[in-house]
Amino acid sequence: MTERSTHQAVADDGTTIVGRVDGQGSPLVIVPALPSDGELEWGPVLAFLRDRFTCFVMDRGSRARSTGSRDLSLERLVGDVVTFTDGVGEPVGLVGGSWSGMLALGAVRSTSMVRALAVWEPTVNEAASDNDRAHAAQTLDHVGRLVDENRLVEAAKFWQAASGIMSEDELAAIPDEYYEASAPTFAIQFEEYRQAAKPGGPTTTEPSQLATIDVPVLLLHGAESVPWFVDGVHHVADHVPDATVHAIAGVGHTGGVTAPAPVADELTRFFTATFDAA
Repeated sequence: MTERSTHQAVADDGTTIVGRVDGQGSPLVIVPALPSDGELEWGPVLAFLRDRFTCFVMDRGSRARSTGSRDLSLERLVGDVVTFTDGVGEPVGLVGGSWSGMLALGAVRSTSMVRALAVWEPTVNEAASDNDRAHAAQTLDHVGRLVDENRLVEAAKFWQAASGIMSEDELAAIPDEYYEASAPTFAIQFEEYRQAAKPGGPTTTEPSQLATIDVPVLLLHGAESVPWFVDGVHHVADHVPDATVHAIAGVGHTGGVTAPAPVADELTRFFTATFDAA
C-alpha cells in the first residue's frame, strides 16, 4: 500500500476511531500521546518508516476524524487502542510513546493481534516520587483553572513547562503552532490525565500486569531525558519477560521529533527482525 488512505474501527458504543494509513510493508499501528494527533507527534518518524512499513497512525477519541466518548477512563482509552488494532485484521507491530506508551502496554495484554511492541518513554506512575506526585497535583490544579476559563493555548503551554518532562532547550524548540494545534482538544487531554492520576486508580504498569506481556518489547528513551522517564523505562524492563532497552544519544523526551532518524532506525531493526522471525 503506497497511497495514503484511512482505516477506521468502531467500538461497542459506536465510537469511531480513525487513522491515516501510509507506506508499504508489514503493518505498524502507531498511537499518539496526549498533546497531539498522530501526524503532529509521529510525522517526523513516519518519514523514515513508510518505505518499510504500512503505518496505521491512530487518532485517539475526539481527535481529528475520530469521534469521542464521555468515558475517558483508562480502561476505555486502552480499549480504543485494542479496537483500532484488531480492526487491521492481521498481526501488527504496536508503537506508543509517553502517555500512549502506557496505553499500548495495556492494550498488548488485551489483544492477540500484536506481534511486538515498541515504546518511547512510557508514563509510569510507579516510578514517580512523592515530590513528583505533589508537583503533578499542583500542576493539575492550575491547569484545571485555565481549562475552566477556556484559556486552552495557555493551559497547553503551562502543562508542558510546569510538568518537568522536558528540558529548557526542548521547550524553547516547540513552536507556538504546536500549542495552537493541540488546544482544541486540550480539555479532553486534561480530563484523561486527571482521571488516570487519581490515587489508587487503575494502572497498566503495575508489575503483575507487565509480567503477563508475552510479546517482545523494545523500550526506548533519550539519554538526556529527565530521571522519571528513564526510571519508568527500567521499571517496565524489570517486569516484562522479553524486554530490550536502548538509549538514543543526545536527546530528551521529544526525541521522536528532534531526532527522528535514530528513533526510526531502532524501530526498523526491531520490527524487521520480529516480522522476519514470524
